[in-house]
Amino acid sequence: MIQCKNPPPFPCRRDTVHNPSHRPHVCSDCGRRFSTAAKLQEHGHFHSGGRPYQCDLCDFASHASSGLARHKTSKHGAAWAEEAKRLELATRSILESEGIPPLLEVGPPQGL
Repeated sequence: MIQCKNPPPFPCRRDTVHNPSHRPHVCSDCGRRFSTAAKLQEHGHFHSGGRPYQCDLCDFASHASSGLARHKTSKHGAAWAEEAKRLELATRSILESEGIPPLLEVGPPQGL
């Protein structure tokens, strides 16, 4: 295994992704491991058939938030880009009002 150059409180991603001890939450249906209980809970929707993530622009629903984001990008590109920009501006405004600088620039998906 390649050793990380970062000190222990901040391990490299490759060290945490492939180390089972960093994924203590295990799916009882398929054995897949997750780093957080929230990710395991979202994965549970895959097995149960639940689709709690609803598109606000059409009748599409997904079991995972990433599926909804992928749908919005591919099916509602321009509308989704507008929503993403609106959310970015709102978030930036809140951060600035609290005196917190944004960590990175956020915008609509590239290539639309």
